[in-house]
Amino acid sequence: MGGVKKDFEQTSIEILDEHIVRVVLKREQEIGVEVAQYLHDFLQEIGLKVFKTLIVLEDDVVILPSAKKWMSDPNRNSRSKADAFVLDSLAKRLIINFYIKHNKPKLPTMTFSSEQEALVWLRQQKR
Repeated sequence: MGGVKKDFEQTSIEILDEHIVRVVLKREQEIGVEVAQYLHDFLQEIGLKVFKTLIVLEDDVVILPSAKKWMSDPNRNSRSKADAFVLDSLAKRLIINFYIKHNKPKLPTMTFSSEQEALVWLRQQKR
């Protein structure tokens, strides 16, 4: 299944090895719950039953409260097993770490400064 790619207006998505989904939140976009939902719909459409998510935030991405609430919902899609955020600035890291501590997502969720570190961690997470 690796190698499947799709580009959306606000995001792009790519299926990597070991059922890891790489999602890029594009520069200067506001990401609401509808974006998270259409990404999950796309993954269901292509038949990916279980996955871990590598989320890359480009510059000036705003994650709206609706998306944050959905991500921390314990009834959220049970097919997703872990989230790794790749952040290129201290400001982004502080915001996402605050989200993690405040919302306590049900899934294992971590922040990283490089995609390589994030991939190592995701591969260690149980399916």
